[in-house]
Amino acid sequence: MIHRTRGSRKGVSSLLLLLAVICAGPASAQQAEPVRIGALLDMTGGFADFGLKFKAGIEFRLEEANWAVAGRPITLIIADSASQQPAVALDQGKKLVEQDKVHVVIGPLTSGPRLAVEPYFAERRVPTLTVSSHTIAAKKFGWTVFTRGTLWQVPYPLGVFAAEQLGLKTVSTIATDFVAGREYTAAFVDGFKQKGGAVGQQQWPPLGTPDFGPYLVGLREADGLAVMLGGTDILRFLKQYAEFGLLKKKTRILLPTAAVLEDIRLQELGDITVGIIGADDYAKRLDSPANKRFISAFESKSRTRAEKHQAAAYESTSIVLQALEATRGDTDPEKLRQAMFQVRLETPSGPLSFTPSGIAIRDVYVMEARKIGNEYGWVPLRTYPKIRHPGE
Repeated sequence: MIHRTRGSRKGVSSLLLLLAVICAGPASAQQAEPVRIGALLDMTGGFADFGLKFKAGIEFRLEEANWAVAGRPITLIIADSASQQPAVALDQGKKLVEQDKVHVVIGPLTSGPRLAVEPYFAERRVPTLTVSSHTIAAKKFGWTVFTRGTLWQVPYPLGVFAAEQLGLKTVSTIATDFVAGREYTAAFVDGFKQKGGAVGQQQWPPLGTPDFGPYLVGLREADGLAVMLGGTDILRFLKQYAEFGLLKKKTRILLPTAAVLEDIRLQELGDITVGIIGADDYAKRLDSPANKRFISAFESKSRTRAEKHQAAAYESTSIVLQALEATRGDTDPEKLRQAMFQVRLETPSGPLSFTPSGIAIRDVYVMEARKIGNEYGWVPLRTYPKIRHPGE
């Protein structure tokens, strides 16, 4: 478990804050108690790469805030949910609440661990924020803030686009056999079928499949192939897809979430990614002031690429900070939860607001992977604005 708070370079400010507390008495002393933010992230296992990126995005936003909000210092406590290990995530979530006394939790990353921890967080009245799209089943717990919306919101527009704009008539699917794989795929299929498309073969390999050869050999003909493979599986699959000579076919590869293939992964795979169509609620090449500011500041500070996962963590942290400003630093669970539901932000991803039950309303971008100069990247083709989960 990692604890982070204001660094020694802020020593003068910390001393002034302490003197102010001593002079002002008990009321200010209570106000100066740190806001404790827990982050339950995949720091080990197959999703560790993503966990490290989310950690970087959270810390960058807190550095921007000078590790303080509404007159209170901030302490960040990071726990490892260990990549698709629900029991581990629950144990670490309990530790954050019972030992570290956190006021709010950001994470976990994936839906399996999230569903394991959310009943406990709801019982203990701890507001939690997602850092990626989440299954609508979590709505019943009531203490989850869906900062990226649901697993339905991004893939559905891609299904519509595939039928209406690409003119595809038939698709096959291959997706990791876990919650996100099935729900992302189902949402894409909903959009595609509603616009007249037909879905044929569907395959569900387990997470960590070492060899996709058997799935590729049995792949049936279709106009499109929707691929939702978690962790590093997507890299192995696309490499083998090329090795099997399947790129010569005119089957269009579609990613119900382009987040599985960030720009850095496009560089690794190179030409075999060109022409893939994906959807996401973040587009690095989105031409907006908020996105440009974020990319410039993050890349200047970290000397690494700004990608979707850092932006998502940055935005989740921004929601916490704006809510705490609205409550004037009051960390009462109900007040904090309701304040987060009221947040309105112009984020790197675009405009952000919430439904009354705390599910984000977001723009969705359909993009194409292209070679741009000597690099590879996602280029936005179409924006589907203010996508809401059905019934919200």
